[in-house]
Amino acid sequence: MARKNSKVIRYRRHIHFNIGMIVFLVFFLYLAINVISYMTQGSVQIYEVGETSSVVQDTTYTGLILREETVYTAPEAGYIHYYLREGTRASVGDIICSVDTNGEYTELLNSSSDGDSSLSSDELSALKKKLTAFTAAYDPVSFEQVYDLKYNLQNLLLSYLSSLDDLAELGLDTDYLLTVAANTSGVVEYYTDGYETITEEDLTLDLLTDSKYEKTAVASGTLLEAEASLYKTIGSETWSVYLELTEEDRNQLADETRVTLLFNDVNLEVTADFSLITLSDGNIVGRCTLSNYMIQLADKRFTNVTLKKSEISSLNITGLKIPKSSVVTKDFYVVPIEYATIGGNDSETGFLQETYTADGTTVEFITPTIYASTEDYYYLDPSEIGEGTVLRKPSDSEDAEESSTGTYTVGTTASLSGVYCVNKGYTVFRQIEILTESDDYYIIAENQSYGLSVYDHILLRGDDCEEGEQIY
Repeated sequence: MARKNSKVIRYRRHIHFNIGMIVFLVFFLYLAINVISYMTQGSVQIYEVGETSSVVQDTTYTGLILREETVYTAPEAGYIHYYLREGTRASVGDIICSVDTNGEYTELLNSSSDGDSSLSSDELSALKKKLTAFTAAYDPVSFEQVYDLKYNLQNLLLSYLSSLDDLAELGLDTDYLLTVAANTSGVVEYYTDGYETITEEDLTLDLLTDSKYEKTAVASGTLLEAEASLYKTIGSETWSVYLELTEEDRNQLADETRVTLLFNDVNLEVTADFSLITLSDGNIVGRCTLSNYMIQLADKRFTNVTLKKSEISSLNITGLKIPKSSVVTKDFYVVPIEYATIGGNDSETGFLQETYTADGTTVEFITPTIYASTEDYYYLDPSEIGEGTVLRKPSDSEDAEESSTGTYTVGTTASLSGVYCVNKGYTVFRQIEILTESDDYYIIAENQSYGLSVYDHILLRGDDCEEGEQIY
């Protein structure tokens, strides 16, 4: 048997590289680098920009009413009987009430109250309107309103059933019956509450709450001491309602001069002059002033009023909704707009850059990215145009003062608020104009030059990346 030749030497096979293998290795390395980069970097969250409307909600307050009021007192002690319906307007000389100093007239009225009495259709209609208005605005929490209604109806009925002209025919000694006539014209009310002498200068925040409010009403047949409050008149149609506004409402209404109010107690919607005022204790409240409709609320000091913010166009905003966390601030070089010109194959907006060399001065048309513009300036990316760059003003400029120098040296910076848009897979700064805000979101202007559009994709957290960073 032949023996194996032990002197045979094995040679290693050489690896032959071809173009296919090289392409595969490059692709593999690129894929591996991207996978490692993706695995090691923090997760980047994307937000899609949407369109929204900011519709403010109406706010309901308890408002304090101040008017021009004069209180009149009883000339003598006695039983009071009113002859003018509460809430009606009295002229000078009209009989308001009588004071029965010996009780004879009061006894006569009481003795005749058991008899039959008839009311006219107008008188019955007035009573029904009073009851209907009370039923519509009744709040079970404020049961004292029932007593106010009782006094009002009592005075109204006695004004129908009592006539001073008939007293002498009944044999009544009128020497003991004093009549009280109106000294001034105005709307008559038969209640007092201590607010009649309070002016705007006296107001404090404590006075705007009705938690301790007390109202004293006088009904016909009541026995009063001399100099006790008898009635009051409201002499002017101008009146004001004061509202303890929330901080949000104060901010929203700071620039408003007119507002719409709904007085829920009487279902009355009106437009009033509006302003914010500072009280004597330093608190800021809203003042709504009207010159009509005073008589509808003459019997109220505090009223339930809804501030119709939904009808103020400046507060109802339509725009783009973005998270507050997306917003970043970036510095840019600013260049006066008169240094811009149109040029290039695409008719782009650009600038004429002057360069000084040993051979002389050359002028080159450059197109750095414009991120924003105002009436006076363009905002340029600092990474595309350097500090100290000299720009030449186009020859068609009409600004004589600037054309005397003819050049502008880049160097002045200004900040813009914006977000990083990632529509193309990398971050691009886009300016924003904030219109209003909530706790977590801004509503910004849409259709801005160099701004955002609906359905754009932006970084949820703007601080996660820098300008030009690859996202995907």
